[in-house]
Order: sequence, then structure tokens, then C-alpha cells
Amino acid sequence: MGIVHGRNRSQSKSPTSTKRSQTTKTPTPTSPVVVDTTLTKVFAIPLAESLSRAPSPLQHIPFPLYSAINFLNTKCLNEAGLYRIPGNKRVTEEYRQQFDRGEKIDFMQGSHDVHDVCGLVNMFMTSLPESLFTTKLRDLFQLKQFITSPTTETNKEQDEINKELKVERLHNLVWCELMPELNRQVLKYFVHHLHLIDQNSEKNRVLMFT
Repeated sequence: MGIVHGRNRSQSKSPTSTKRSQTTKTPTPTSPVVVDTTLTKVFAIPLAESLSRAPSPLQHIPFPLYSAINFLNTKCLNEAGLYRIPGNKRVTEEYRQQFDRGEKIDFMQGSHDVHDVCGLVNMFMTSLPESLFTTKLRDLFQLKQFITSPTTETNKEQDEINKELKVERLHNLVWCELMPELNRQVLKYFVHHLHLIDQNSEKNRVLMFT
């Protein structure tokens, strides 16, 4: 009897102890980490500030722009659809956030999708508070002044003359005193990049200057 009673006592549990064993603690929700990028942000700020916060091996080129364009010029000029095929917006935004936190992404290292990087270049340019052409010169850089009409046999000679005049006009605008030196250097770097893409248009199927 004593043995049976002992078994019954060891097997029986109070309702309170059963309830405690089944109860689990609810994890305390954690707030998302907010990183203050006030002093490290390089996108959507004036060009000079971006350069001072993120210098690159090229004197006048902010690091995000340098890293992206250097990667495109070195590895991607033959890729089809440069700046035409959209990249992954989520990935491009992640790149931007990393740069804005003060991190430096070397696109020459690791694996990166060409169209995501093109999207980052476009994001950097379009997020500038003021165009590279500046407010003062913006109207003078109207695209219609530099578009060449389709060439025909009858206007071929005149077309060449017009093209030379337009190139001269563009050159004078870029080198005029109203263009800040930093803007000029970034513009030259970007236009050179577009020129390289155009030179490889048979493979990448992108005509930049038509």
C-alpha cells in the first residue's frame, strides 16, 4: 500500500505546477535600429558635401559614383541594355543605404548585377539637389540645341556643319565661367562613361549619341 501510495503521489501534479510548465514567456518586441546618417549621408546632398564625406581616388568624384562607374567601365561595357533595362530597386536602395551609413562598397569586389549598379548611378545623379548643369545654365543646356536631324543625301553636308556647331556650343557651355569646377569634372567623368558605352554599342545595343 505504501508503494502504491508513493507512486500515486509522484505521478500526481498540482494544477498550478502544470500551468507553470506550459506557460512560455512572450518575447519582448524590439524596435528597429535607426542609424543617424546626418553626418555620413552622401546621396541627395550638394555635390561638394558628398565629395567631402566620401572622397575617391579621383580628385573630384564622390566615391559612390566612382565605384559604380569604374565597375561599369571595366567589366560591363558589352552588357546589353545598359541604363535601359531596370535593375532591382530593393538592391539599389540597399546600396544607397550602405553608402549613406558611411560604408564603402567596392563594386570591383564580389558579385553585382550590372543593372542594379546602373540604377545606383542614376539614383545618385537624380537625387542631387541641383543639376550638374546648375540652375543658371540649365536653360542653356536644353537638349533640343544639341539634337542632330536625321541625315539625308541632300542635307548631309549641312548636317555635319550643324553637328560641329552644336559640339562647339556644348564645349563652350561646359567650359564657361558659370560652370563650377566640381560640376565640370563630374560631368566630364560621366560623359566619358557614356562615350565608352556608345563605342561598344554593337555589343551592348545602346546608342548614346544619335
